[in-house]
Amino acid sequence: MHRILLLLVCLLAGSLAAFARADEVVAEPTAARPGYRVGAGDVLKVDIYDEPTLSGVYPVDEGGALDLPLLGKVPVAGRTLDEVADTLTRMFGADYLVDPQVTVSVAHFGSQQVQVLGAVGKPGVYPLSGPTTLLDILTLAGGTTETSAGEVRVQHAGGEGAVDVVKLDGLLSGTVADLPLRNGDLVYVPERVYVYVAGEVNRPGPVPWRDGLTVSQAITAAGGATSLADLRRVIVLRDGKSVEVNLKRIIRGREADRPLQPEDQVHVGRSVL
Repeated sequence: MHRILLLLVCLLAGSLAAFARADEVVAEPTAARPGYRVGAGDVLKVDIYDEPTLSGVYPVDEGGALDLPLLGKVPVAGRTLDEVADTLTRMFGADYLVDPQVTVSVAHFGSQQVQVLGAVGKPGVYPLSGPTTLLDILTLAGGTTETSAGEVRVQHAGGEGAVDVVKLDGLLSGTVADLPLRNGDLVYVPERVYVYVAGEVNRPGPVPWRDGLTVSQAITAAGGATSLADLRRVIVLRDGKSVEVNLKRIIRGREADRPLQPEDQVHVGRSVL
């Protein structure tokens, strides 16, 4: 008997843990933002004062309607919550109730959502509870992590692959305009990537990559070359292939600097003299 009870407790604990993990993936805002428009997949809570048999929680079906007692199918998709409440007040008051007092709220958001991936605290699917911006959704997702590359990419639904790239520092400082989001958008915060500098530099190791980073800039970021460095023998390794770069000629403006790609390895050779 004790073993059976213990097994039931363990199963219950496992179920609760599963629910907790699910909550981390799909977040549910507590209230609709002003201007939220109802859509198919939402679940609305209809409260009619002093009418408990008519009050209840009703899903918005695929056709965008509520199926209510007495009224039957009532189209609500595309309307605000206040507009839905006004419609129900008018319909119930026309034939069934005297001076009904109707309030409508969202019990579950299901018609609009965006997905947040990458270097954020809580990646997952987030319902839109009304007009929502990129900064709003990043806040809901727990903010960006220390490993973020410093930018956010937003792929808009139905935009034929259109992607907005927003710099995080500008977004947080207000120098870059916040971006409104819409249903189906994908928000991706890329992880920081690196190039690796070794050999005769003062601080060998990983250097954060950025678009346009060159060999000379990576060596400078690694503390610069040591006094033993042979600047004519800098090797760039990429995908198992090596390219020799003459940094001395680059510094003198006689040769174009070489741009780097993520995961490149830069090795500064030692002078034999």
